[in-house]
Amino acid sequence: MTSLRRLPIGMGLLLLLAAASPGHASGDGDGGTRSVFAFGAGNRALSMGGGYVAAADDASSLVWNPGGLGRVNRSEFQFTDFHDPVLDMREMYGAFVMPSWRWGTLGVAARQFGTAGIEQRDSENVLLSSDLTYAESELTLGYGRPFGEALGVGASVKLQRQSLAGYSANGIGMDIGVSLKPGALLMQPDSWLNGLQVGVTARNAVEPSLRLDRESVPDPATLRGGLAYQLPLGWGWVLATADVEKARGMDARLHTGLEIAPTPGAAARVGLDDGRLTAGIGMRWRDLSMDYAYMDRTSATDHRVGVTLHFGSSVEASRIAARKAEDDALQSRLAEAFRRQHAEQIATLLDRAERERASGRFDQALETILAIGTLAPDDPRLARLESQCLIGKATALEKSGDFPAAAMTFDLATRSGTKDPAAVAGAIRCRAESDRRAKRSADLRQRFAVALDAFGRDDLAAARAGFLAVLAVDSLDSDARSMLKRTVEASRRRAERLISQAAAAIAAGALGDAPTLLDQAALLDIDAPRLAAVRASLTRARASATDAARVKSRDSQSASAAAPVPRQEQSMSEAELEALYRRGLDAARRQRPDEAMRYWELVWNAKPGYRQVTEYLKREYLTRGMEAFAAGRLEAAVTHWRNVLRIDPNDARAGGYLARAQQQIARSREILGATP
Repeated sequence: MTSLRRLPIGMGLLLLLAAASPGHASGDGDGGTRSVFAFGAGNRALSMGGGYVAAADDASSLVWNPGGLGRVNRSEFQFTDFHDPVLDMREMYGAFVMPSWRWGTLGVAARQFGTAGIEQRDSENVLLSSDLTYAESELTLGYGRPFGEALGVGASVKLQRQSLAGYSANGIGMDIGVSLKPGALLMQPDSWLNGLQVGVTARNAVEPSLRLDRESVPDPATLRGGLAYQLPLGWGWVLATADVEKARGMDARLHTGLEIAPTPGAAARVGLDDGRLTAGIGMRWRDLSMDYAYMDRTSATDHRVGVTLHFGSSVEASRIAARKAEDDALQSRLAEAFRRQHAEQIATLLDRAERERASGRFDQALETILAIGTLAPDDPRLARLESQCLIGKATALEKSGDFPAAAMTFDLATRSGTKDPAAVAGAIRCRAESDRRAKRSADLRQRFAVALDAFGRDDLAAARAGFLAVLAVDSLDSDARSMLKRTVEASRRRAERLISQAAAAIAAGALGDAPTLLDQAALLDIDAPRLAAVRASLTRARASATDAARVKSRDSQSASAAAPVPRQEQSMSEAELEALYRRGLDAARRQRPDEAMRYWELVWNAKPGYRQVTEYLKREYLTRGMEAFAAGRLEAAVTHWRNVLRIDPNDARAGGYLARAQQQIARSREILGATP
């Protein structure tokens, strides 16, 4: 038997034979020291001459450039099984990658090469064996992460194993890579740089060293840099690539490739792998791709067919779904907090109103009830409580001898929705006592009742006319004179409020609302102090608006005749918007609403439709307005609700709050405030 010590004598020859096989002809000139896996995998890349370090964006990025893993768009599995029966050589390659928009891309690749029928000879060239086998395998685990659109970085750790004639050895190595898009880095997405990509990778940055017998043979470090330029066309794209490869102890090698894709489902490829021709085609149907690669080798040609299966959602779809889930979860939490806070506010106000009623402070209780009506107009407890307060107030007025005010208040109680018999009887009793005391005729009793009803309905003009008619017949009617005074005071207060509303509308640019408000104020109090000044302000605002419209029309006509004005870019990039948005989310989670609002206002001002920032702002302003209104800070409440309408002019809740608040304030100040 031949001693195993004599085996290494022919080892170099065996490795050279393996390296010279058709699958590894590209290894000419490397002295057999490089791994058979140094020449790449993945039929798309191989058919483009191996010029793929910059274009790598699929599962084969594990082999060519780990930095390209960050550009993988969907999970995918690649597989190629190449067999040459003439040389009894087989090579298998499989790779799986799974991208995550949040964490980056994780991938694993397995490659195996084997050949048989290798002769073993001693130093005197005596044949010792003619059926030796050689096998080499590589298992790679890689990770890549994008940093925005511009940069992708990645690294992979690989375990290599060789076996020959009963000997075996293992080695561990590491690759690192970077993928760069200069157009995105320079923030010039619309320039020619948008199609340019740059890639750099260091294969065997940590060299795997394998020792089959006496000597360790490292797989040498290799530096590879490349460019890729993709030109989108109306029917597809053209991709051109070029790589320069330099391994330790070897001359530099050039790899170039060209891919023409008439549609996203078909592509033709050609390339030069260190001067040798490569070519191929790719076809895709739904989630399945088939790629063919032809490679001209030293002693033969390779014809390889591989498949790629795509599955799962795209990175962008996953990002959108995750953001929506995150936004929905926050919206749900905010909605629940709003509902809970709203319920707590109503419960607090109801408790306050009950305590005020029980202590005889009916005016304060009614003010609180009106506030509840603004925030929760459909609350079933309001009508009963309001009726009780009005009856209590009317009873107190009746005892004090103010029968007209008592009758009016009893009438209000009957209109509160409860139809309390005590209120009906009280109204009749107080009207009769007022008529008896004033000694009114039947006609005057009717006129006085009509005027009193008009006052209760807030129809102040009709009430004033009715009381004046009663006094015209009987100037000594003290109840009619007292009610006329109250009516005039209520008219003055309402006119002042309408004028203030008109002034606010003019300041906000709502010129269509102001004339109606001013006309209503004039009907109530033609001599209101600010009426003339606000009318003059309206006239000036209309003139300014007319002039501005003319200038805009003239500028628009001039612009239409000139060259188009380039579209202005947003003041914030997508990354800046997302950073501010997430800071707002973080502040909201940490119960810091003021800080969250500042961030979200910045986002909304830059891009109102971004994520759900509009809903967040609206809900927060609604909540703050509700809290301010419940606390009696009317102006602050109105400011918050107007902020909601600034963000969304069609928001029904804010509009309803404002409208009801104005109605309740009018009722409170003009009816309840008009009675002692």
